[in-house]
Amino acid sequence: MSDLENPAHEPENEWGDNDGSEGEGSEQSEGGVITDAEDEENPWADDNAAVHNPDAIREADLDPSYRERSESAFAEGSLQMTMSSYGIARTPYSGHRSWRGRESSWYTYSGWESRVIRAHKEAQQQGAAIPPVYSATVSAPALPSPQDLASQPIRRVNIDLLREIFSWLLPADDAAPRKGFYDEDGEGYKCLTDVIHLTKGDRWFYHVAMDYCALWGALLTAGLTDEIFAILLHRAGTSMRLRLSFCPDVDVSTLRDLVSRADCIYATDRIPWTSLNEYFTQTTLPNLKVLYLRPDERSMPRTPLPSYTGLPLDASSLSVCVTSRPILFHDPRSLQDLELHYLTCEQLEAVLTEQLLLRKLVINRPRERGPVSFVDLLQSMNLSQLVYLRIRALDNQASRINMSDILRTLCLETLDSTTPMAVQSTSAQLAKTFNVLVHEMQYMLEVMRPVRFLHVRWAQYSAEIGPYAKPVRMQELSELYIYGDLSPATVTFLCSVRMPKVANILLFGMMRLPPDYAVLEPARQELQAHLAVEDATVDALRDCYTNVETMLLNGRQDALAERLNQVMFPQLMPPEGLAPVALDIATVRSIGLELIEGLRDAEAAGPDSHDGILLGEIVQAVLAAAAGEGEDSPAIPECDSMSFRVGDKEGDIIFQARLRDETCVLTVCVPSQAGGEEGWGAINPDRSSKTYRVAQVLSALRPLRPPVMIRAGECLHEWGRSVRTQADETMLLDILHEYNFVKEVCLDFTTSWTSTTTSGPDTFLELLRHVEALPVLEEVYVALEPAAGGWGLWAVPPTRIVSGLVWQSIVDMLRERSEGGRPVKVLSVGGKVCVEPRDVAAAGEWVSAVDVSRAICQNPKGRAHCGLCSKVN
Repeated sequence: MSDLENPAHEPENEWGDNDGSEGEGSEQSEGGVITDAEDEENPWADDNAAVHNPDAIREADLDPSYRERSESAFAEGSLQMTMSSYGIARTPYSGHRSWRGRESSWYTYSGWESRVIRAHKEAQQQGAAIPPVYSATVSAPALPSPQDLASQPIRRVNIDLLREIFSWLLPADDAAPRKGFYDEDGEGYKCLTDVIHLTKGDRWFYHVAMDYCALWGALLTAGLTDEIFAILLHRAGTSMRLRLSFCPDVDVSTLRDLVSRADCIYATDRIPWTSLNEYFTQTTLPNLKVLYLRPDERSMPRTPLPSYTGLPLDASSLSVCVTSRPILFHDPRSLQDLELHYLTCEQLEAVLTEQLLLRKLVINRPRERGPVSFVDLLQSMNLSQLVYLRIRALDNQASRINMSDILRTLCLETLDSTTPMAVQSTSAQLAKTFNVLVHEMQYMLEVMRPVRFLHVRWAQYSAEIGPYAKPVRMQELSELYIYGDLSPATVTFLCSVRMPKVANILLFGMMRLPPDYAVLEPARQELQAHLAVEDATVDALRDCYTNVETMLLNGRQDALAERLNQVMFPQLMPPEGLAPVALDIATVRSIGLELIEGLRDAEAAGPDSHDGILLGEIVQAVLAAAAGEGEDSPAIPECDSMSFRVGDKEGDIIFQARLRDETCVLTVCVPSQAGGEEGWGAINPDRSSKTYRVAQVLSALRPLRPPVMIRAGECLHEWGRSVRTQADETMLLDILHEYNFVKEVCLDFTTSWTSTTTSGPDTFLELLRHVEALPVLEEVYVALEPAAGGWGLWAVPPTRIVSGLVWQSIVDMLRERSEGGRPVKVLSVGGKVCVEPRDVAAAGEWVSAVDVSRAICQNPKGRAHCGLCSKVN
């Protein structure tokens, strides 16, 4: 450890006073160069560096982009997880040891160093005396080079401006330094390295930074050990602007003594919740501005937690407070942002007093069972300045709206709540509400007409009432997102609103297979056969129920299978409030008889429809809601194009339809039913294939009648055990046959299998070989990229042209459609590829024209000098 890490030995200025004057015996007396003997006494020198090696410390002074490519001690120290790796204990400025050329223009042509180097060399060449480092010759050259014109002398930067620049590099005061904050990719690490790089850029920068106590007081949270904490605390001096973070490796008594000086206090997941009382004991903190008390919450009990001290906190300057246990405030008039986590309703009522005048309020996961009336909790508050309100509660804590209770605010812009709330605001911009019923959402919109962004997720049971007789006109609504499974509530809601300016509509749908109607009769017959035996035992009936449950679950009849749970698992599901009891034969028989009646009712109701039919009704309602001004005869918006592509997660498929001259986008996201976490080997719960889900959505989007269909990525390739069946493919072909209005298809192969020469044929391209698919298709556009493999159909260089396997698949599709009597007229080629003349000739036999104008030639000299592209017209 160098002498730098000894707080008692840290001079304010090793090179001179702040006014730029140089003392006797300073570097100026040696022409700006420190000798090896002097460097041995330099407290800023690195002990690990060799004294006679001029490049030993040089690695720490390179620009950030160069240092990322080098194997410096800065990168090695990141594995040690000590603050020495962050540069706190390294030499702030060490480029003064010797001079040599730099590869980085950032270093060579900027600031004070380049002027000293140039003046030093010119003086040696001319045999003249070496000028002082802050002389007029160095700071103002007679004939500046063009590189120097943009770099004025560093000493001309005002100290107040320079300090302001340093303050810009600091993390926000409400950014809590949780675990990983000072890791290599963390926000704190980036801010800290920016400050250190800036201090190494120039001596003036260094001196200003060392004298700027508030800078190091704000970086005090980087002191994760006693040693580094002492260094930063010494640099912070007597500053009253300390950011204090409770860490287990820093002495508790030291932290407690500094609490009164801190303006920001953080208790993050670095310490357990049980030890928080050891750190935070004071109740009078007049300097405190930000209080973040969310320690590690693992193993925290679900029972109500006591307050920290039991006494009100006297913090007259407090503006931001985030806490997971209740704190009473003595004078909360300065408090603006308040986040309360895991409090009971009684504790919330004690904290949310009428003295609060908040701009932001967050209530997260109240410790209550059953519905919670958040409107009643907020009624006693003064909401005149509230701008942001977020309530995150469990689904079973959602309460129904009381039409007589309305929260009236003037400035509320954002409402993010997992329970419906009637909030009246003339400034509302975003409303995000989950677990809401349709008539509740309609009532909320009546009092929030100016809202522009609306996010909705319906309650588990659908709407009880029909749409409004007169739709609610949302003149400013531009984005609508409806989450969760497809529901008839979406149809009811969309029929009750008009959104003439909506630009984005997002729908989610799992597109599950419908329940199998064929399993109902065999299950009912097996139950009847076993129940007809008069001396049947409980164990025999349970074996029968096990077989019936398996049949129902395999047939996706989950609701009927749940009726057998109290028989199959009586010890796990006793009646609420009662101990488990053994079931007698009469009870077991009655449950079977009830299930038989349920099976008969399901048989009488007939087969259920798939989600595609419901999605089709939703699409029709979307068209009506996004229609023009005429309500009696609304102008249904025309669809310009429709695309479908793979999503960010494996298995996701995203459909987009552009309406009203591409001013409105309807997006249907079909997420992977495997959850996305299990990877490629995951299994869909209902075994539905991608082909089946794509067919469902295309069937629902048929009323849009898009003239152009765009496909990006291999959307139909199956992973895991969800395999496409012949019935799925036949259903998709039948739906594509009904798309008798699509005249152009755009196939983007740049994100799928065209980069290799061994992949199988594209699934959608295989479907287009059937003449029944898209019967009026006239033009096909393919976006290609060069093959990545080392060989193709014609064994050409893979970096210039497309794979031969890909092109042959395209030609085969064109040939089969031509032989079937429905040829494609135009084939357009795009992408960064060079098209070979014989490829064009092979495709030209089956189309009227091959357009390669959108293909980007890969020859550096251009298309005219390309041996392939120049031969293609």
